[in-house]
Amino acid sequence: MSTSNVRDRPGTLPVRLVKTAGLFLAISMVTFAAVNILANMFQHPFIMIVEVVVVGVPFLVAVGCAVGAVVAKIVQHNRHAPV
Repeated sequence: MSTSNVRDRPGTLPVRLVKTAGLFLAISMVTFAAVNILANMFQHPFIMIVEVVVVGVPFLVAVGCAVGAVVAKIVQHNRHAPV
């Protein structure tokens, strides 16, 4: 069953954000290894720019998801705390 509603998916928001952060961190590490292998094969300075873009973007997404998960967990905890 496919659904586009976020509330119908299993798991809380922090759990989904941590899983997404892990996925993008894994993508970042794999692309880092692949680009380093290609950089050693081609010995071209343009590879450095490509490496920063290809590895940096998934890493920044992973960091953003991790920070979002922490913030969501804090908000979730504070929402249930008595005032």
